[in-house]
Amino acid sequence: ALVYGDVATRLFGKHGASSHPLPDFLGGCSLPTYCLNLHGVAALKKILICIGNLFPDITYSPALPSLVALLLHYSEDEAQCFENISRLIASNAPHTSYIDQSFLAHQASCMTFGDLANKHCPAAHKLIASTSENVFEVYSEWLWWLFRDLPFSYAIRVFDVFLLEGQKVLYRIALA
Repeated sequence: ALVYGDVATRLFGKHGASSHPLPDFLGGCSLPTYCLNLHGVAALKKILICIGNLFPDITYSPALPSLVALLLHYSEDEAQCFENISRLIASNAPHTSYIDQSFLAHQASCMTFGDLANKHCPAAHKLIASTSENVFEVYSEWLWWLFRDLPFSYAIRVFDVFLLEGQKVLYRIALA
């Protein structure tokens, strides 16, 4: 949390006004607001810019804005939210993955989801395969099914279980 204060002051000055572009790792991803007010949306952007500055190894992470926006609702301030999301990014807990940090990791999770859909939901998979020109393109949107398409009240419950069990719970819920 102290690091966030130092970085935010260095990047944005004392006033906190930000004209900085969002980090490249978002790759044109949408920025969900989850009922945040204007101050909350500004805080979301500041936190994402600070993450981009402090974690240069992150090259692609489409789920990160959603997770930060959800965490902001339950954080006392921006610094606490930054600290918590940093812990998720840097987590090395065994058998638990929280945030994909590269395009290859994201593609692997999409392919894993496609394999799980084929195995556990064969009828839905066959329907998708027969109606879609590119099945991988459909499955590459699976995270948005959870974090963009679900209402806030459901997304926050999914997020709660996600914090407990890691990314595997996202696969289960998206399959359901």
